[in-house]
Amino acid sequence: MVYVIKDGVVQNIIELGGMSRSEYEQLEGVTLADAPENVPVNIGDTYADGVFYRGGQRADTLFARAIRDGMLQACDYRMMPDYPCSEESRAAWAAYRQALRDVPQQEGFPDRVEWPQAPDGADAGGASMLVQVDAAKVAARMTVAANADALRTEEIEAVKPLFNAWQPDRAYEADRDIVRYGEGDALYLCRTSHTSQAEWTPGTETASLWTHIDAAHAGTADDPIPYEGNMALESGRYYSQDGVVYRCTRDTGNPVFQALSELVGLYVEAI
Repeated sequence: MVYVIKDGVVQNIIELGGMSRSEYEQLEGVTLADAPENVPVNIGDTYADGVFYRGGQRADTLFARAIRDGMLQACDYRMMPDYPCSEESRAAWAAYRQALRDVPQQEGFPDRVEWPQAPDGADAGGASMLVQVDAAKVAARMTVAANADALRTEEIEAVKPLFNAWQPDRAYEADRDIVRYGEGDALYLCRTSHTSQAEWTPGTETASLWTHIDAAHAGTADDPIPYEGNMALESGRYYSQDGVVYRCTRDTGNPVFQALSELVGLYVEAI
């Protein structure tokens, strides 16, 4: 699998088959690049001098930070005031967590990273488990978050085990964190960074915080896009809500939160 680069932007992901790399590049007028190991690369990322970038940052830097963040989250509970442990153990875990926060300051980061080791003999056990981060799983999570609007039904079902259930009193980061919640373990992508509260569960009432990851739809009259708020509407595309299909008559530009029935005559018409 190689990435197709044109004008410095990742355009596609392909299998070359029987054609050589140079033949394909000459025929299509593009550059082909191999993906860095275990680092997710998405369509729309940029590429220069052998390095992939996303939003102006190196993709491997974002990936390394994601691993670091996952390791921190895995031991958040050890810093809770009511977690039963000795003062010595708490101090050791606090030092370990600080070492994790300092990882981006290491010389050679992100090409060479020396991951700190969790304290030995942790009173609750599982110290080794906390540092055995599955890099492929982290990469998959980042890829799902970046392509949440284009997943098919079978893909959504396949990736559900990658994500944790929603919890209150958790810090969630916009456009990165995905949780399972509600009937059928529906997936939700965080849209606004926040610390969750018990009454802020993912759903239509918290559309400014969470977006339901639904299967990709064509946006036609036969396959309208389910509308749940917090969505930008595109002229000519079809949307459905509460059993009614609507056609967008002009772009909203920014996400809207009102029910589609309230937008009739402004941005949509009922079909």
